[in-house]
Amino acid sequence: MKVRLPASIYRDAEIEIDADEITVEELVKILSEKIGRDLRKLIIRNGDLSPFVNVFINGKNVRHEKGLKTIVKKGDEVSLVPAVAGG
Repeated sequence: MKVRLPASIYRDAEIEIDADEITVEELVKILSEKIGRDLRKLIIRNGDLSPFVNVFINGKNVRHEKGLKTIVKKGDEVSLVPAVAGG
């Protein structure tokens, strides 16, 4: 699976993860180990997705699926996108 990270999280990189099937929560743990930064603090708040980061799998926001328990499969494209607010 291919994971896209914006510069505000990690050097606007694409990272390949070799896994057949994992949850978003497991993916966050693997990414944290790979990049050496605890992404759980950014992405997970009180056991749920942080309101400050959106996670998309193949263009679908996981908030509309099963959140952290959403399954990511081999071949999927995951994007971590900081939430944008303004007025």
